[in-house]
Amino acid sequence: MMLQKFSNLSKMSKKDDFDCIDVIGCIFNLTQTDISVIELLKTDYGATALEIATMIGKDRSTAHRSLEKLVACGLGQKGRKTNETRGYSYVYTRISDRDLYLKAKSNIDMCYKKIEKALHQLKKS
Repeated sequence: MMLQKFSNLSKMSKKDDFDCIDVIGCIFNLTQTDISVIELLKTDYGATALEIATMIGKDRSTAHRSLEKLVACGLGQKGRKTNETRGYSYVYTRISDRDLYLKAKSNIDMCYKKIEKALHQLKKS
């Protein structure tokens, strides 16, 4: 799995339009829908799954899956908001750009160390 991600990152780095969101998508194994969602999420204002679904033009369940995936990856946060009429709803936000950078860099560094360790085996042969 890690080698596949590394291979994808290597291919992407050869593209002329290689950018930050490409790296984030590759590192965290995000789908195009996940990438659309993370680009829409703000760090200071929460959005519900229904609001995100409307913005990306997908079903609420699709948006919900992407939002939960982002939370599981540590890229998103889930909070509970009390509704005025009754009950509550979940709102999602994205981690800050700085935290996103640190999390991505940490994953890249970990991957690099594992690759370097594997390559070191060639040196011993």
